[in-house]
Amino acid sequence: MNDAPSRVADGGRARSHPPERPLPPLRNRIVAGIVWSLLVALAILGIERAELLPPGINETTVDWRTYYLSERALAPRSDIAVIVVGERSLEDYAYVSPVDRALLANLIREVDGARPRAIGLDIILNRASEPAKDEALVSAIREVGSPLVLGVIDERARYYPSEDFDWQEQLLERSGRPAAHLLFGWQDDRFGIGDHVVRFIADPAPSAPGRRGLAETLAALGGGFAAPRSPYISWLLPPLGSGDLFPTYEIPTHPPVGSGGAGTRLIPESFRALLKDRLVLIGGAFADRDRHLTPLSVSNDEQMSGVFIHAQILAQLLDGRSLEVLSEPLELLTLLVVAGFGFLLGRRYRLKRYDFLASALGLAVLVPVGAWMFNAFQLIVPVTAIFFAWIAGITGGHYCNWALRKLGLG
Repeated sequence: MNDAPSRVADGGRARSHPPERPLPPLRNRIVAGIVWSLLVALAILGIERAELLPPGINETTVDWRTYYLSERALAPRSDIAVIVVGERSLEDYAYVSPVDRALLANLIREVDGARPRAIGLDIILNRASEPAKDEALVSAIREVGSPLVLGVIDERARYYPSEDFDWQEQLLERSGRPAAHLLFGWQDDRFGIGDHVVRFIADPAPSAPGRRGLAETLAALGGGFAAPRSPYISWLLPPLGSGDLFPTYEIPTHPPVGSGGAGTRLIPESFRALLKDRLVLIGGAFADRDRHLTPLSVSNDEQMSGVFIHAQILAQLLDGRSLEVLSEPLELLTLLVVAGFGFLLGRRYRLKRYDFLASALGLAVLVPVGAWMFNAFQLIVPVTAIFFAWIAGITGGHYCNWALRKLGLG
């Protein structure tokens, strides 16, 4: 065989091509693929656990899957009811923040009279207002016969002075009622591009490890629950053509409740009859506070009042629903296989030359597979981690022969 450079006609000129270099031994290429794929899988898993993977791909695909493929209720809930106070409720009051304490006192007593299973108050009580109305509220909280849970903030709630926490703790001590935090969980903003979409059930604060969330505390009062298998909220879509998922009543405009917290009927008898033996959430529905983006906002950016997010979590806990995530060993195996497959194709077909095509191919497979896994098994596939494993595998395969020669193994 002649190893001399070949000469090919090119527009009337001769062009020389060096002879093709022999491939590194097959054994070395196989070992390189295994080692590279394992390193990629371990590195990406570690980066993901440290919450350093850039947000975007995974969050967007999870939100769209949630919006289209979440379980849909067949009928409105028969175990949860929601009562909200909004701008219209306080139209004839002198102020809208904080929510008038006499109104709250009267509302709590009315709900208690309907004999609910328990009451959860999703309204922050963190500073004094009018003394007589504050006392009326404390009296109502102490005296009602129904189990009642007070929602509180903790050090994770930003921009609140320490005096607010002091006043809140004094109120809790005087009330003698259990407290539950009102926080939700969202994607960490380490890259400055966090979307602040509520996707997770928040853990207790480090300063109060025994203080669970409002929904968890109410679910325990409602008969107990099994802890979800992942922190993701399992959203429930409303029934088709049946209106609200949770029976909801917004307090209408009314004459202000007196400082003693009595004398004004706030809930009509027709709705009071729905409250018996239910878990009742009382919260705000204001345009300028306690409103949050959720995965259900992905199509229109419509924000949800916090009380309805608590109701969603409560429904999930009562139903025993969970969204699944891959266990660490299974995710490591998945990343290893994807990186290995990318390595094989990258070395065989030199896909690194077609970066955009390779990336598009990865997403074209990952997105529908992830949607199918969510729909069939309520499993959230870590699309971002798998996508980076795919790209890293292709890159390693592309440069495999060159790297082996540099290392003297080819």
